[in-house]
Amino acid sequence: MAVSLNDLVFKLDVGTSKNLASAFSDPSQYSKVLFMTTPTVDKTYGSGVFEQLDNMWEVQKYIFDDNTIEKAHQLAEEIISKGFNLVVALGGGKVLDFCKYASHVAKVHMMSIPTTLSNDSIASPIAVLKMKNDITKSLYCEIPKYLIVDIDILKNSPAHLIRAGIGDTISNYMAIYDWDLAVEKGKDEYNGYAYITSLNALNSIKSCKYDFDDINFIFCLANGLVLSGMSMRINGSSRPVSGSEHLFGHALDVTAKKPPLHGIGVALGTIATLRLAGIDDNFVLDILKKYEVDINPQSLGIELDEFAAAIKLAPTIKPERYTYLNQINTSYDNLIKLYEGLVKDL
Repeated sequence: MAVSLNDLVFKLDVGTSKNLASAFSDPSQYSKVLFMTTPTVDKTYGSGVFEQLDNMWEVQKYIFDDNTIEKAHQLAEEIISKGFNLVVALGGGKVLDFCKYASHVAKVHMMSIPTTLSNDSIASPIAVLKMKNDITKSLYCEIPKYLIVDIDILKNSPAHLIRAGIGDTISNYMAIYDWDLAVEKGKDEYNGYAYITSLNALNSIKSCKYDFDDINFIFCLANGLVLSGMSMRINGSSRPVSGSEHLFGHALDVTAKKPPLHGIGVALGTIATLRLAGIDDNFVLDILKKYEVDINPQSLGIELDEFAAAIKLAPTIKPERYTYLNQINTSYDNLIKLYEGLVKDL
């Protein structure tokens, strides 16, 4: 399936990464390509992608090693100074975010070729990068010009990464509640198209069949993650898919000794903040159980103090984003009860 969504060329099918040339209506608009991937991914898929790029343009391979804002700016400067006019990123969320931001700063197009569906970074206008103090920062950027989703690659992705992608999509549920609250309090405004697109992303995963080996499941999850990315693009911010649950997830990256994968952290944040807000969580629990997504804080190795500190820190991650965490009781006694309830029920 090949779809053009405004300025996003989206190809989703079996073997799409083996025919990259078909994504370009006019290959002559590019001449020099920066290809970035990770050492592990390079060994498995890198040579096939590199050869195709090399047949069309002058190409130089870079190996990703650090997703800091400083390094991204250094890469952007190199893109400009060496005359690269297309960036191709092959790998997971970190390398895709890194290249999204660097290509955005350098004002050149990017092709995203994800090797897993662990989060919505594959097509979102947000890049999560590290500052010098290792705290992550969500930075706005352009979405990729080209998105190549290859079922052959993704069906071999580890199950725990797929489950993280499910968790990231599920988090839209709490984000919508937070958006509703912010509008009610006069702290934000609706964008109807973005709102519906976020809900459609959530519904896509709700209706999927539980079978990680089923091509239709990969289609559903990929579409859900792309829709999440598009809802952010439509709104001009991450508000449609990122509320208190994402603030918690980013805070947990700071407070936990061993932070979970992003999608798992925000799924835990979804249940936690729903309960703090007094909102029924059965819809989300049913989906988590359906896909066997484990977000029990104890089994994830998240201790009570780490969990409580993340809840307290969360509202400061984006002070301008009004959520239920701005108005609910987060006393330590209340958080103890919440944590113990999560350990028991999850």
